Amino acid sequence: PRVVGITTAEYGAPAQRPLNSVLSNSRLEATFGVRMSTWQDQLRDCLAGS
Repeated sequence: PRVVGITTAEYGAPAQRPLNSVLSNSRLEATFGVRMSTWQDQLRDCLAGS
């Protein structure tokens, strides 16, 4: 399938959302010592089949 980009306005969500809604993992790291990799690294690993 082909992925086509759209704007927020074209999406037509019923509620307004912030342009950047990245969640912080700092508390997870501080509490459990777990550091999550970036979404880019996760995507690469997923596409590589690992």
